Amino acid sequence: MFWSAELPANPLWTADGLSIQIILGNALASPFTTWDLPGAAPISQNSYGLAHDVTNAAFSYASRRQIWVDLRSNGANAVGTAITNQTAYTISNVAPGTAGFLSGVHPDAASPPNNSGRVDDISFCVFPDNLAVGSLVFKLGAFAFQNPMLPLSAFLPGSTGMLCVPPTAANLGFQVEAGVRLDYTITIPALVRPTLAGAQFVFGAIALNPATLTLTGLPCVRQAF
Repeated sequence: MFWSAELPANPLWTADGLSIQIILGNALASPFTTWDLPGAAPISQNSYGLAHDVTNAAFSYASRRQIWVDLRSNGANAVGTAITNQTAYTISNVAPGTAGFLSGVHPDAASPPNNSGRVDDISFCVFPDNLAVGSLVFKLGAFAFQNPMLPLSAFLPGSTGMLCVPPTAANLGFQVEAGVRLDYTITIPALVRPTLAGAQFVFGAIALNPATLTLTGLPCVRQAF
């Protein structure tokens, strides 16, 4: 899924016109004081901001950045996050951390870190909208996506969603849905960090409604180190 916005041309360019808020992925000079520095995992085209110059029919990736957009959904959802110790992005310093496309999916958790002093941990957050209260939400972990994904209705009739991690995925435990966000954080041991460079981890979740004995598949997220 991709999201785009069309902004009116600014006749006073290079003065600022109407724009969309962003978070930078590089440490730039003043007046910028906030940025989110990702780990070493490659970022396609080095940015999550693609600009389309309609006048000149040209596309270009801006400097490393992510647009700040909040898309609302009325269904159960989930997102992977990184909890970092970077002083230029303090919102990520406490759980559940940042879910951005910078550190959120490219945690700086390997040793040696991509950015000096970083020791990120990872987390998975489930937003239980439309899940029945009392559902058992199982957190799953794997090192790759299930391909192709498997419909959960093949396991229990009446279920919805897909199994996006392999059936052999590790069960990281379960929580009981009580109408609040459910978080699962993995604190990475120091001895493990040197083995993470180039690796990836996939979080997933499945909710079991004990009243109807049906499953609901939640989104998976892959984090690359």
